[in-house]
Amino acid sequence: SAAQSGILTNGLDDCKCIDPHIAWNTSACPDPAFPLRAMVNGKAYCYPAEYGSSSCQPWDSPRLPSCADAAGNALSSRPTWCEDEWCYVESTCTLSKQTSTFFPGDSTPFYSYGTCGFVSEYGAVSTLSEGSSMQAMASLEVRVHALNEPPNSFPDRPDSHPIGKGIVWEIYSDIAVRAKFTLVSMDLLPHNGSSYSQCVKEVGIGRLDLCIGTFWETSGRREQSSFVSAMAVDNFYPVSLMIDGDNGINLVAAFSPFSGSLWALILVFILVVAVTMYAVEHRKSGPDHPDFSSGRPMLDLAHSTYLACFGFWSAGGAHTPQTHSGKLVLLSFAIFLALIIAGYTANLASSLVVVEESTTEFLTIDSLLAAGKRVCVVSSALPLLEAANPQAYASAVAVADGDEGYAKLLTEECAAHIDGTSEHARRLSMEEHCDKMAMGGLTPPIMMSTLLSQPANAEFVRILSYWLEDLKSQGRLTDLQSKYEAFNYCEESADSEVDRLDIPAFAGVFLIVGSVLILGLLFRAVRVLLERLRGTSSSEAVYGTDPQELQSIVGTRLSQMEEALAQIRGALEKSDASI
Repeated sequence: SAAQSGILTNGLDDCKCIDPHIAWNTSACPDPAFPLRAMVNGKAYCYPAEYGSSSCQPWDSPRLPSCADAAGNALSSRPTWCEDEWCYVESTCTLSKQTSTFFPGDSTPFYSYGTCGFVSEYGAVSTLSEGSSMQAMASLEVRVHALNEPPNSFPDRPDSHPIGKGIVWEIYSDIAVRAKFTLVSMDLLPHNGSSYSQCVKEVGIGRLDLCIGTFWETSGRREQSSFVSAMAVDNFYPVSLMIDGDNGINLVAAFSPFSGSLWALILVFILVVAVTMYAVEHRKSGPDHPDFSSGRPMLDLAHSTYLACFGFWSAGGAHTPQTHSGKLVLLSFAIFLALIIAGYTANLASSLVVVEESTTEFLTIDSLLAAGKRVCVVSSALPLLEAANPQAYASAVAVADGDEGYAKLLTEECAAHIDGTSEHARRLSMEEHCDKMAMGGLTPPIMMSTLLSQPANAEFVRILSYWLEDLKSQGRLTDLQSKYEAFNYCEESADSEVDRLDIPAFAGVFLIVGSVLILGLLFRAVRVLLERLRGTSSSEAVYGTDPQELQSIVGTRLSQMEEALAQIRGALEKSDASI
């Protein structure tokens, strides 16, 4: 049953995949790519040299005679185990294993589906039909104990609870309906230490038939009890107390409300406004124009750019247009400024409240151990840690459960608590544990892995596994996980980072204002065209008068200048006389 495909690539730590060194038979199989002579149902087939060796793979998927034809095409009637992963293992492997019937001899290798996270179904298809499974457990009373493990199990909830009694409880309740047996709840015997280990022990001695919760399939537990098909793989990583990082001086904090691409587009748009304003106003340039008085194109264009930039940063248009087209452009620029600045202001206050990036005192287990610190580990996971990291194992403090491990973080007896993803995820979503985080942040170091499943009576394992895999294939487990998804208090409290506004947020603004700019240019072009059609002179185009009127205006200005000079001359003479 394909449950963990591609996750356990080399098998579990205490049952690694090996190369069995099966002898080649070049006389029967002369092709060096397929030198292994496999005997299947009394007939010889040539298999590749790497068959079953060193890694978890669905080795039988492309093989004759049960799974594929001679060309490697999958058979329509192929059994389900063709896609299951397995590998050869040592004879000392404590997992469920079988001796190979394909390569009989003095050194017959052992193979295991369990070390790859699969329940072996090879040769057992006929015994796992729906009918036989239902008949095998029909009318039985199955003795169970449910651990208090939200959201997987809520043993104190009644069967009539409106939400339900947990993910794992509902899974096995569904299995009980299908296989027609009854779940009978029982308490554990008085014990010290882990309730999980005690439940495994009571299944092993025959007092219970099934434990409801998610259990690590450690080698020690497998020696005591059988386990059903795995629900998931649990990865272990360290969690430490959270400390605030030092972000230093942020020189660009004031620009953080907008993305870099949006700032770039705003600058381009300011330049477009400056050029457009010059384009529609330059025909009015001259001494009387407040913006374009030099009469020199480059200077006037530079001044227009200055005015556009000044208008943007002062939140108001700085141009003083004299034409209708220029006024239309200025109006569109004002609309642009109002909407852009409103969006900027709305995000600025939140952006300037800098959320310090959180971290942990130690970023790796190696640095923690080098500092002489210790790590807490649930006692049942100690064998896994010993195999995966002997140095960390030597500094480990055994705890009964995750609650004790988290408590020792506060007392500084441990600098980190190593636990499975399932346990960490549950606790790190609780309000009382928001001061803790995974070492390494979003990508914590995975220290070891094991399967999550349930200990069960050996007589029921195959039947329960069959139904469990059937429900998983229908998406029932995924649906229940969504149903019981817990509220994460820590994510809610930490979710104060404001998303930067990007170009799509102002796409409508740019489109509208850009359209108005184009309209202004068109309006000015039509105006110039009409003036030319009427035969208006260049001086009239500039000052809006005929030549005689222009001459009168110039004469008047010259007279005014002469009067002003006479006044200045008189004032100077009086000053000289007084001196």
